[in-house]
Amino acid sequence: MAGEILTRLGDNVGSLKLIPGEHGVFDVRINGKLVGEHTHGPNHEQLFPETLDILQKFNEELAGESLGVPSGAPHIH
Repeated sequence: MAGEILTRLGDNVGSLKLIPGEHGVFDVRINGKLVGEHTHGPNHEQLFPETLDILQKFNEELAGESLGVPSGAPHIH
């Protein structure tokens, strides 16, 4: 996921930090805001955020910045 995000967004990413959790669990934050997380479905299956969903959230964050919200490239954690 991280490699695909960097490939697609290139210089638009200020930083990308991977912090592994137990059992492959991870959250995705853009500028500190949670935009994707590991969850469990109704049958206890593990559900992870999709790369395209994360890219959409990143684009929304960039659009917000162009409207005068915080400046600088978003940081993905």
